Parts: sequence; structure tokens; C-alpha cells
Amino acid sequence: MSFPADSVINASRIPIVSLLLLEREGFGSVANTEVASLFIAVDRSTSWRRLSVCIERIPSVMKNTLALLFASCIAISTHVAVAEEYNAIGVVKFSNLQELLSEVTTLPEGEPEFSAIVPLKAKQFSDFNGRALQTGSITPTSLARPAEPADLDELQDSLDRVGQSIDFEAFDVILTFTGVQGPNRQFGKRPLQVLRGRGGQVFTTWVARFYVFLDLETGHAILSGDGDFTVVGGTGQNAEASGEFLTIFITDPLPLTADSAEAAYWQVGEINR
Repeated sequence: MSFPADSVINASRIPIVSLLLLEREGFGSVANTEVASLFIAVDRSTSWRRLSVCIERIPSVMKNTLALLFASCIAISTHVAVAEEYNAIGVVKFSNLQELLSEVTTLPEGEPEFSAIVPLKAKQFSDFNGRALQTGSITPTSLARPAEPADLDELQDSLDRVGQSIDFEAFDVILTFTGVQGPNRQFGKRPLQVLRGRGGQVFTTWVARFYVFLDLETGHAILSGDGDFTVVGGTGQNAEASGEFLTIFITDPLPLTADSAEAAYWQVGEINR
């Protein structure tokens, strides 16, 4: 019996019933020695080279039974990703907005050094994982500038995908800037946005374009964000999750001096797990 030398076994759990089945086949006296050492050798870092050495020590009379049994164990443990539609709706809370807006509007041009962090916490619902929480933060990556028609066209496309709208013509000034996920204080300050719901956590990274819609007559503004999220793993059922989804948020009108805000948000895409 031979295997590719550099292959790695994708199995971490060989059921204890395997030893019982071997004993039923009449190999009880051996199952406690060489076979036991074989099963002990099987973990996520075991190579086929090491496994083949263990197999060569097993009497030939039982290799056929063992091969069928071991193949079934590997088949059970092999992960096959399944794409699931992801549609979520929720409410997100932001804080420290004044530091963010100050940086993107007052830092000198050239190579500005951004340090603002806007923590966020969200509650949502989706068929994918039921009632869930999201935590993370926003860090700016560009200065604010007047939005161009191409920017607004992209935003409109995203709004259409989630079935929402903003009357661009109702505002005197529309500014835009970019950002990424910042450190997550709920997750060891790692730069991840974490979704926690039924089935475990989902880890994401994202890039986004943000908009500030200004009504100069009232001194109020609406904040909105258009983000592309990438799923980079998770825990539990989502340990090997991948995928992408769109995120749109829109606040109600708020004073330009507000340091915190709430916004409705929508997320649509696919998550594989």
C-alpha cells in the first residue's frame, strides 16, 4: 500500500468504534498494538509517509478490512463547502464620529496619517444564523472629497441590490471617503469584523466607501456606507467559512456635531461553510 509522500491526511477524528469493528472481525489481539498506534498517528499534521510506515507493521490479513474502514473515516471527516444565501437586516451603533470627520476633513493632503477609530456594535437577523451580533470598527484610509457622478452611480447600484434609496438631489453637499475595518476591541484588537450568531462566529474583513450628505439649511447630515465584505473563516460550523457580501448602512439625519449615531443596515451575498 503506497501514498503520495507529501500528502497530508485531512482527518482528525477516527471513531473509537473502529477498534470495536476490528475486534469483531477477529483482530482484537492486534487492535491494541499496531492498529492503536496507527490511529494515534492520525491527526491534522500526519503525513501519508508516516502513516504508511504504521500500516506496513499491520498483518496483511487485516489490511483490506482496515483500508475500507479507514477510507470511510476519511470520507466522513472531509469538509465540502456549501454556499448559502446570506441576507441580513439590522441596526448598528457608531461612536467617536467627530474624530473621524475631523481627520478626513482637516488633515493635510499628501500622506496623511489616520488614527481615528470608530467602534461599532450591531444587532441583526438573517436566515443564515438567526439573531446575531456584529462588532468591529472603522478606520479611514482617505481624505474626504466631493462625490463624483461615478461614485454616486456605484452607490445607487448597491442601494438597488438591497432595495433602498437616497434622494441625492435633496442635499447641498455630498462628501465621500474610504475606510477599512479597524481593530476589534471585543476580539483582542485584531483587525476583523466579527459576526456572532447561530452556528458560531464568522470573521470578515472589508473595504468601503463612506458618504456624508449635508443639508446646509438644517445643519444636519446623513451618513452612509457601501462596503464589500470578505469572509475569512470563523468558529464552530463556520470554521472554514468563505464568501463575500455587500453591506449598506444609512443613518437618520443627525446634527453635524453628533459624536454617535444609529443606522439601519442591509447585507446580501453568499457564505460558504
